[in-house]
Amino acid sequence: DFDILRDGRKLIETPATEFEEALSEAFRIRVGHFGRHLFCYGPTSYPHSIPSHVQTNSRNFVSLSVTGHSCSLQCEHCRGRLLRGMEPVRTPSQMLDRIREVHEAGGTGVLVSGGSDTAGHVPLLQYGDVIRTAKQDLGLVVVVNTG
Repeated sequence: DFDILRDGRKLIETPATEFEEALSEAFRIRVGHFGRHLFCYGPTSYPHSIPSHVQTNSRNFVSLSVTGHSCSLQCEHCRGRLLRGMEPVRTPSQMLDRIREVHEAGGTGVLVSGGSDTAGHVPLLQYGDVIRTAKQDLGLVVVVNTG
């Protein structure tokens, strides 16, 4: 398993040609699994103006953080600031309650993410059943950022 604290320096110091080869192989694998389409979602902390992407109400597509405002990595590009624009849901029952509220208010979906642990992963395993319920039973779009 890749650990950003353990393996990050090696990645940064990789010669350019070797790095490009690794990126090409990673992209080939991604396209093989997921196709060429990429869905991007900008949390509330990034203002944007795209005519085809309009937030119709504050419950249309909400950002949920499973770690609240906590992140172990504190990377230079964010330092946990992105988490401030997300709603904390620290337990599966809190997440399910909030997802049901979004559904009942006519929302279309949720972003599920949170801060990373020291290995660069967002702790999502305990939320699998709730995410399945949101998608299958409530018909919501669920975008998950795994870190």
